[in-house]
Amino acid sequence: MKPLMNRAQRQKNVGSRVRLRPQATEALGAHDDDWTVRKVTDETLELVNERTHHVATLGLDAVKTYTSDPGRDAAGVKYGFLSLTVAVKLLESGRTDIESG
Repeated sequence: MKPLMNRAQRQKNVGSRVRLRPQATEALGAHDDDWTVRKVTDETLELVNERTHHVATLGLDAVKTYTSDPGRDAAGVKYGFLSLTVAVKLLESGRTDIESG
């Protein structure tokens, strides 16, 4: 497991696909969706859900670790897991809600 807080690692994660732990939830339950890391700043991480296109913006302090999943890597896209201290909730409005874990 690698901490996401390291500046070089943060930039390497842009464009990668991750699954969230805990999994994001919506009205019908949890989904083990892929999320693309769209943008990383010194303070935030922006993720896009590949299935629903919801966007979640998290503070970097919400990320415990990044763990690679090399068995899923394909066509130059890296895959992994983000272990979070928060829960991401997908709302019907297309927005996301971030709740403390």
